Amino acid sequence: MQLGLDILLTGLSIFVIGSHAVVGKGHFKSRQMPAGANLVSAAVLTTLAVFLLLLWTGEAPLAAQLVALALEAASLWLFFRTIAASRDGALHFAFDTENPVSLVTAGPYRHVRHPFYTSYLIFWTGLAIGTWSPWAIPVLVLMTVLYTVAARGEEAKFARTGMSEDYAAYRARTGMFWPKLG
Repeated sequence: MQLGLDILLTGLSIFVIGSHAVVGKGHFKSRQMPAGANLVSAAVLTTLAVFLLLLWTGEAPLAAQLVALALEAASLWLFFRTIAASRDGALHFAFDTENPVSLVTAGPYRHVRHPFYTSYLIFWTGLAIGTWSPWAIPVLVLMTVLYTVAARGEEAKFARTGMSEDYAAYRARTGMFWPKLG
C-alpha cells in the first residue's frame, strides 16, 4: 500500500506543478518573466525535489498520505477555479514590476485576495504532510515566506493605481490567504 500511495502522491504532485507551469504561463500577462518569478520557479522545483526525496526515503502513515492526496486535489480545484475567475483580469506574474490593471473580486477572490498563493500553500502543506518528515517543515515555511513577500508586493502596487480605494475596501473584507472569519 505504501508503494502505491507513494507513486500516486508523486504522480499527482508532478501533475499539479506541471499544471501550474503550463496553465500559468498562458494565463499571466507579464511582458517578460520577472527575476523574482524565476526565483519562485527555482524554489518550486527545488522544494518538489526535496519533498519527493523525503517521501521516497521515509515512511508515512496511511492517514498522512490520504490527507496529502486530498489537500493536493483541493489545491488543484482551487487553482482552476481561480484561473476561471481571473481569465479576463490581465494578471501579472509574481514579482512583476508593472502595476495591476484590474481588480478581480469574483470566484475565489470573493473570500481571499491571493487564491493562487492559497492553492500553492495548500498543495505544499499537503505534500509536506505526505512526507511525514520534520525536515519538510522549514521548507514549507520558506515557501510560505516567499508567497507572502510576493503577495505584499502585489498589494503595495495597488496603492499606486486608481484602484487604491477599491482595493483598500476589498482588503478590509477579505483575508490574504485564508477567508476572514466574522
